[in-house]
Amino acid sequence: MRPVTLVLLLVAVSGACAKVNIEHPKNTGKCRKAVSKRCLCKPAAARLCLICDGTGTPCGLCIPGYYPDGKGGCKKVPPPRKPTPKPKPSTGKCRSAAARKWCRACDRSGRRCSLCLRGFALDRSGRCERAAVAPPGKGGKPKPQPKPVPVPPPAVEGWELVGSRGFTAGPLPGKSLAVDPSSGAIYVAGALHDPKQGARDQLVVLRHTAAAPGAWVAAGPTSPQYFVRETNLAINASSGGLLLAYDRYFGARADDVAVWQAPAGSVAGWSQLGASMRAAGPLRLVLALDSGGTPLVGYQEQDSEFRATVMAYRAGGGGGRARWAPLGGQAAFSGPALAGGGELRGFDMAAGPGGRVYIIYLEASPFEDEEGRATAMWYGPETGGQWQLLGNPGLSGGRADSLSLGVDSRDGAPVAAYIDHSSGRRASTMRYSVAGGGWQPLGSLGFSRHSVSQVVLAAGQGSPHVAFSGGEGGRGSVMRYAGGKWHYVGGTPDVTPGAAKSLALALDGQGQPVLAFSDIPASRDRVVREVRGKLTVMRYRSGGKQLRLR
Repeated sequence: MRPVTLVLLLVAVSGACAKVNIEHPKNTGKCRKAVSKRCLCKPAAARLCLICDGTGTPCGLCIPGYYPDGKGGCKKVPPPRKPTPKPKPSTGKCRSAAARKWCRACDRSGRRCSLCLRGFALDRSGRCERAAVAPPGKGGKPKPQPKPVPVPPPAVEGWELVGSRGFTAGPLPGKSLAVDPSSGAIYVAGALHDPKQGARDQLVVLRHTAAAPGAWVAAGPTSPQYFVRETNLAINASSGGLLLAYDRYFGARADDVAVWQAPAGSVAGWSQLGASMRAAGPLRLVLALDSGGTPLVGYQEQDSEFRATVMAYRAGGGGGRARWAPLGGQAAFSGPALAGGGELRGFDMAAGPGGRVYIIYLEASPFEDEEGRATAMWYGPETGGQWQLLGNPGLSGGRADSLSLGVDSRDGAPVAAYIDHSSGRRASTMRYSVAGGGWQPLGSLGFSRHSVSQVVLAAGQGSPHVAFSGGEGGRGSVMRYAGGKWHYVGGTPDVTPGAAKSLALALDGQGQPVLAFSDIPASRDRVVREVRGKLTVMRYRSGGKQLRLR
């Protein structure tokens, strides 16, 4: 046994592998077992690094208490500054009688007292006067003074896990993500996959709060008798209430869509919002709130040639009946840019100020196997209550897929992200501007460094974020648009510990990104059995500093 132990110690000291179990907060960064080549770090970065890229440098995720220094290594978080000690009083003699009175020591000049006797306080003129004594409390003892509040150490900068890696009981397809901007609570929902049930997945909603930083707790409605496939979450920014939309099916496909609501700060008061909406095989379910707080649900209908439907909840004021009604008076509509026999291949929806609602879709021929061009439509007071084209059709120029749509909360401009086939299947982003003449590229087209398999967008407030996965190893990356360019958040790509699939992206109240994904560890990763396909959530901490970009 002693020779084996020596070999393991040599491996640990050499720093040949920096990939260890990141669930242990006191990890030293030393190797414990051989793992995938992707985990290997060069000796310069192995000691303090958890995750490196394929070249061995730079470090992408450091151990707790350290953050990436931007040069490929890890830098220790500086300790809190100690208060400057007060200068000791001089022991000089007092030359002035006024300064000598009740004084223990004067300064070098001998004219000003620097330390008074007990029971006396030093005034501004350098003389001592009797100190005021606080009245005693009960029992004749002076009232205790409150203890000073300790200053917390600075927060660690960089990407960190929210809870543990792969914390769900099984894979969570159809996932959605929302962050409460006021409390910082993180919510995830999805269809929890059980291999014993086949394709019949159960609805699950989980919540993570700062009060219990290591735990995810159940926060949704009780498990229904039916099964779900897709979910979507939304938070009312003004009231803090939580909305949940999901499809329900009893057989081989979904037959209707239901929306539930929970009051702010409570996960026990769930109630269904209106009756269920009958849908002919809903796909790509999207939930949003318009500027007036009206819930909106959008989806495609499989039995209606994948046409789009947008439903709005009418509260039924003035004694009317609350119900879900088609926005624009037409359900299952096709875009006007579609040629005869065309169909929608992709769909997303977002709500803007002034009652405006935007959708984006892919138009393609039913006889084509490939995706089509991206086209956008909008609904609002300016359209006369009808759906109209937003700009010219085919805003992507060429073929696109993995559409994601958002609205910049700073000026209400819609922003679209997608996989651009004309740029080698890299990520591209477009922004609509009335003054700028319609849809214009946001930064350069195809700005990701490699081809991607999925793109998701969080528009934010003047600083859009995109997350994508792909390239070698399929790991996830997050980029932010600032200063006319796209930058990696944290200064490095590939922030996920393994391959990332089924991404969901949101921003917290400080504009920092939160990323949820299905975690696919490397084949040699020792956590592959425990984590494979399960949900992992990460967030970026700026440590009170400016967001690190590269």
